[in-house]
Amino acid sequence: MGFEKIQVHAITAHFQGLRAGQSKRKISTTISSVSFLRGPYMARVIRNWGMHFQTMRTLPGAELGRGRKIKSLLADQDVAVECQTFFRSLPPPQRSVLRLKIYIENIAVPHHRLYKFVRH
Repeated sequence: MGFEKIQVHAITAHFQGLRAGQSKRKISTTISSVSFLRGPYMARVIRNWGMHFQTMRTLPGAELGRGRKIKSLLADQDVAVECQTFFRSLPPPQRSVLRLKIYIENIAVPHHRLYKFVRH
């Protein structure tokens, strides 16, 4: 069952319970525990889905992946290839995360503003 179908099922059950005269909290807690096997946080999410649908008449969008603010430099394919080439050029005993970190900060991407790549 796709995520949207699960949302529709939960929102539908939420509104059916409201029409039956049950409290929002009781309905959402029941849906959370039966359909999702989750607790109070999921119940609150279901109530928010219901409010969103009631006001916007659309399903709420997924918020996954919104927390990341800075993209990894290794997401840039040119930088990734350059780092792989450097790392493979080293003999295995000399390969280390620290050596790769130094290479990235000083040689591969000196024009980028870097934050701590590896914490010691």
